[in-house]
Amino acid sequence: MFNLRSYAIFIVAAVSISGITGPAVVLIMRQVRRRMPAYLHPGMERQSPDALLRILSCIHGPADVPVTLNLVEACRVAQPEIAPLSVSTVHLLEYTERSASPLMYRRDTRATFISYDAEAISEVLRAYRLSNGIPIRLTTAVSYYFNMHEDICITATDMRTSLIILPFHKFQRVDGKMDIRNHALQKVNRQTQDHAPCSVGILVNRGLGGATFKTATNVRMTVAVLFFGGSDDREAMAFGMRMALNPSINFTIIRFVPCDKYEKAIDIEDEDDSGYDIEMELDEAFISECRKRYVKSKTVAYDERSLRTGEEVVTALREIAVSYSLFIVGRGGPGASRLTAGLIGWEDCPELGPVGDLLSSSEFSITCSVLIINKARSLSSAIRVSSRGREVNNF
Repeated sequence: MFNLRSYAIFIVAAVSISGITGPAVVLIMRQVRRRMPAYLHPGMERQSPDALLRILSCIHGPADVPVTLNLVEACRVAQPEIAPLSVSTVHLLEYTERSASPLMYRRDTRATFISYDAEAISEVLRAYRLSNGIPIRLTTAVSYYFNMHEDICITATDMRTSLIILPFHKFQRVDGKMDIRNHALQKVNRQTQDHAPCSVGILVNRGLGGATFKTATNVRMTVAVLFFGGSDDREAMAFGMRMALNPSINFTIIRFVPCDKYEKAIDIEDEDDSGYDIEMELDEAFISECRKRYVKSKTVAYDERSLRTGEEVVTALREIAVSYSLFIVGRGGPGASRLTAGLIGWEDCPELGPVGDLLSSSEFSITCSVLIINKARSLSSAIRVSSRGREVNNF
């Protein structure tokens, strides 16, 4: 149909149009995103308990799917209109020449494994929806590890997410010891905490709910929020209160308060006492409201422990760890309790905070999973970057 000259003209035209269109679209998207107001979630602490909760769960492989679905089911209530829940997942893949080219999926064993992982995750989420689960939106993001947090933050901004859940960069071996999964994932988690437009939770999985997901009516978990004080702990408790609405969850609030004698004796260098006092007032108001709303109605149990030193905190945590399948705790930001001051600086994983790092260590427990929540700090943390290619599957 075409002679050689016409064929050459068509080829040159196609290449020229493609070369102009791509950069033009990128420039337009950058201008649009710059003019859009930065999104920053106000925090679950300020949300009404019956407000819509949007969760973005990050997945690196099929092993992350069961624990993600079990955590979602724990937040699900029998009557969705009481506490609506919206869940999105992002499958994070490292960018390589093999993962970037679909043609290589069937030519290379490793690339085929990557493709099968993506298909397996998609099929599991589809089956979950068909089993009367919550519709979950799956997004696949392919990027380098050094800027993988950008894809997470972009997705969280687009979804108006309330909480990002990240898998821990370590996994538990058969003997109960924690082993490194991928060093690069630790940096991804830290960067996400620094730039996320909403709260970020890092989930240390020790077999939460088993290897298969369970429906909300079959979930049997003993969950405890460990409250030491501060904005991160209040955010952790606010998320925990959503689980408390699930009648299948045995939920407990455990508050650790310093003794008066210890409180007066301790001296922390460069500490803003006025700021600490304000945080204490906020803690008291938040605890009082939770006790009025949930404890008096016997929806949750309440346990308050008065301690003196960090060593007593460690001892108390070891005693109660055997009784729970999940701990929820704040990272320990502004206004954190002085009880944990002695633990600061000894963390192997600073992104978990002093208490979270202790609870996730191999020497602490082999059965209790831990969710460490870090609240977004300021509007400057709402990252605005241009979006790269992402494949979206809506079920």
